[in-house]
Amino acid sequence: YHDVIAPPIYHRIWWESYRAVNRRFAEQVASISAPGATVWVQDYQLQLVPQLLRRLRPTWPSGSSTIFRFRHMGCSPSCRGARRSCRGCWEPT
Repeated sequence: YHDVIAPPIYHRIWWESYRAVNRRFAEQVASISAPGATVWVQDYQLQLVPQLLRRLRPTWPSGSSTIFRFRHMGCSPSCRGARRSCRGCWEPT
């Protein structure tokens, strides 16, 4: 996501690094969370974590209040992976 007045620039290596960091966070959360734990995902830096957590811990149902997402900025319209990951999370308004 790019939030300044300039055209966004996307490089594949940045996307791959972003995915790798999100994967590491999700793996760590999945490994230390107790069954039925509540998980809060904060902001766009970790937008892929909800979907990754659901893959790693399928007992956390999609659309439940188990995985929460809070963000103050929107998602880039061109980022299908991040938008798909955020669907099914409970988001406070």
